[in-house]
Amino acid sequence: MGTLTRVVRNLAALVTSLVLERAISLVLFLVIARRLGPDELGEYALAFSFLAIFETLSVFGQNLLVVREVARDRTSAGRYLINSSALVSVVAVLCAALMPTVARWLGYPPQTVYYILLVGLVLIPDSLATVSESVVQAWERMEFIALFRFATNLLGAGLAIVLLNGGAGLVAVFWVLVAQRTLLAMAYGWLVWQHDVRGTRAHFELPFCRELVRVSLAFMGMSVFAALFKNVDVWILRGMSTPTEVGVYAAADRPVALVTLAAPIIMTALFPSLAETYRSAPERFERILESSLRLLAVTVPFVASLLALAAPGLVGLLYGAGYEGVVLPLQILAWSLVPTFLAALLFRVLLASNNERVSLRVSFINVVANVGLNLWLIPRGGAAAASLVALVTGFMGLAQNYWYVDRHLLHIRAGRIFAKPVAAMGVAGGLFLLLPSTWHLYVRGGLATLVYLGVLAQLRVVAREEIAVFTSLAARWGRRQRARLAEASRPAKRD
Repeated sequence: MGTLTRVVRNLAALVTSLVLERAISLVLFLVIARRLGPDELGEYALAFSFLAIFETLSVFGQNLLVVREVARDRTSAGRYLINSSALVSVVAVLCAALMPTVARWLGYPPQTVYYILLVGLVLIPDSLATVSESVVQAWERMEFIALFRFATNLLGAGLAIVLLNGGAGLVAVFWVLVAQRTLLAMAYGWLVWQHDVRGTRAHFELPFCRELVRVSLAFMGMSVFAALFKNVDVWILRGMSTPTEVGVYAAADRPVALVTLAAPIIMTALFPSLAETYRSAPERFERILESSLRLLAVTVPFVASLLALAAPGLVGLLYGAGYEGVVLPLQILAWSLVPTFLAALLFRVLLASNNERVSLRVSFINVVANVGLNLWLIPRGGAAAASLVALVTGFMGLAQNYWYVDRHLLHIRAGRIFAKPVAAMGVAGGLFLLLPSTWHLYVRGGLATLVYLGVLAQLRVVAREEIAVFTSLAARWGRRQRARLAEASRPAKRD
C-alpha cells in the first residue's frame, strides 16, 4: 500500500467519526453551560485545564515515542506496550496525587480543589489507554481509534447529560468521565493484546524502562510545555478574576477548540508516513509536507474568517442570554486557527527528523511568553486579553518552527505554497467589505465564499492531476476496505 493511500485511509477513518464525536462533546458542554451557568462552566473548564496539563505529564512522552518507534519496527510493539504502560502507571498515580496539592497551593476554594481531585482520577486509565492507542496509531489502524473513541464518548456524554437533566452537578460528570476513560483503556488493551504482541518481547524489562525514561524526557517536556501553553491562561484567569470570566473564555474557546481538534486527527494520519519517509524516501517526505501545507493554506484561513464573522449569531445560538461577552474573545481566537494548524504540521516534521529538542526549546519559549503576557494583560482585559495573548504566542511558535525547518531540514517554497491562497482570500475579503452593509451578513459571506472558491479554481491552486490522483486513491481505498471485509467474513479454515 502506497504512502498516500495509507494517509487517505487513515484520514477517512478518523474524520468519519470526528463530526459526530465532537458534536456529542459540544452538546455536553452546552448542557453544562445552560443547566449550571457561567460559574460552574468556569469550574468545569478549570478542572479540564488541570487534566490537560497533568495528562501530558503522566503520559511521559510515550504517545509520541511509541508511535515513532513502533512505526519503524512493528515487532517492538509488545515491548513498548508492557514497559511504557508500567512507566505511565507510576507517573499517573503521582500526578493524580499532585493535582489537588497544586490547586490548594494556588489558593483555589475547597470546592474547586475537590473538582480537580476527582478529575485527577482520570489520569490512570487515560495514560494506559494512550499507550495502547499509540501502538494502534503506529500500526496505522486508525479505524479502531475512531470506533473506540466515538463509542465511549457517546456512552459517557449521554450518561452525563441524563444525570445533568436529572438535577446532578459537576461531581457526577467527573465520575462518568473516570468510567468512560476506564472503558476506553480496557477496549484498547484487548485490541492490542489480540494482535500478536505477546510474541514480541512482551515482558517487563527494568533496564529498558530506565532507557525509556531517559529517551522520553524530551518528548515529555515538549508535551508538558505545549499543554501549559494551551491551558495556563485559564489558571491565571481564574487566579486574577472570577469563575464567570473563566466561563466566558471557555465558551469562546469551545467552537475554536472543536475546529482545532481536526489538527491532531490530520497529524495522527500523517505522522507515521513522515517518520517512515524522512530517511528512506526524502523526496516523498518533501512532497507530503508541501501538499499538506498547501491544503492547510487553502482551508484554515478561510474557516477562521467564517468563524469570526459568524461569532455574534453563533454565540446567541449556542449559549443564549448572559453570554454576550463571549463574542469578542471568540472573534480573536478564531484567527489562532492559522498558526495552530501550520505549527502542528511543522512540529511533526521536527519529530519525524529526530529534532525533538528543538521543539522542546520552542515550547519553552512559548510558555514563558504566554505566562508573561497573560500576567500583564489579563488584569487589563480579562477574557479578551487572554484571547489576544493566545493569538500572538501562536504566531510566535509558528515562526520558530518554520525558521528551523526551512533553514536546517528542507527549504519550504512559501511563495509557491501560500501566494495563491492569500490572493484568493484578499479578493474575497475585498468583495465582502465592498458589498453594502445593509445586506445580511450571511448573504455577503456567502457571496465572498463563492468568489473565494472561484478564484482558487481559476488560479488552479489544486491541479486537476492532483484531484485525479486523490480520487483514484480514495477509490482504491474503498476497494481494499471491501476486500478486507469480505476476507474477514469468510469462515476460518480448520486444521
